[in-house]
Amino acid sequence: MDIHDLEYIESWGWPSNAANEILRVLRDKGASEEDRALAASLAGDCVVINDELAGELMAVVKDRGAPAEVRARAAVAFGPALEHSDSCDWSDDDDILVSEEVFNRMRQTLHEVYQDATVPKEVRRRAIEGAVGAPEEWQKKAIRAAYASDDPEWKTTAVFGMAFVPGFDNEILEALHSPLPEVEFEAVRAAGSREVVAAWPYIAHLLDRGTRDKELLLAAIDAAPYVNHEESLELLGALAISKDGEIAEAASDAMGMAVALRESLDEEGGWDEGEDDEEYEDEDEYEDDEDLDEDDEEDDDSF
Repeated sequence: MDIHDLEYIESWGWPSNAANEILRVLRDKGASEEDRALAASLAGDCVVINDELAGELMAVVKDRGAPAEVRARAAVAFGPALEHSDSCDWSDDDDILVSEEVFNRMRQTLHEVYQDATVPKEVRRRAIEGAVGAPEEWQKKAIRAAYASDDPEWKTTAVFGMAFVPGFDNEILEALHSPLPEVEFEAVRAAGSREVVAAWPYIAHLLDRGTRDKELLLAAIDAAPYVNHEESLELLGALAISKDGEIAEAASDAMGMAVALRESLDEEGGWDEGEDDEEYEDEDEYEDDEDLDEDDEEDDDSF
């Protein structure tokens, strides 16, 4: 089995020795940059990640002699495992991907890499993108600093992070109108992830009028049921009969999610829009007025 074979197989179908092959390539400093970067990306998959692979990823991220692309891929690869571990039941062995000790080391490693201004920009960006799988206070300041930057890449990373870290609804709404396609795309995804109801007019426009950017349209389709599960059904229904099979399938799946969300809310007694709006307002006010803790003040946000 070659490392490239795994790239074209769904991870649930990987052979039992996949983790060993990924680990072998990661450790082989004589392997090509392309192969090690691919191995780093694959290592973060929840099917194979374990303490040993996570330890090697951390070593790669901190290795100043490794190519920046390999380090960056390793940094962002932590995202799925961090997101899973952040909500897992540590008392249930079947629910654990990595040990709690390794989970905490992963978080600390990404924080330290981000703080180090001598680390290549791409690695620091991906450190944030990997770290937000398990939100922490330092990430809020990092996201604010990145969003305020004139650098399009940092701004894109910031909006990516807003999909995971609460308190940025206003910034997400602003980013929807960004002239930068990458920022707009991440803002659409973030609007869905954070269930930003006020983003519905923009999402509806993308669904109704369409867009030549297929990836943006697919992102809007995915976000729609979470932004407005009721009104999205009609627009998604029109897209579900698209001649483009990928768009039709995505729209059908989104319709199913919209119906499921509606039924869930009906069972819970309905959606109180007033309470929802108040929750967002309180969250934004908290974020605006929140004092930075001592750890945040020590972060180096130079770009």
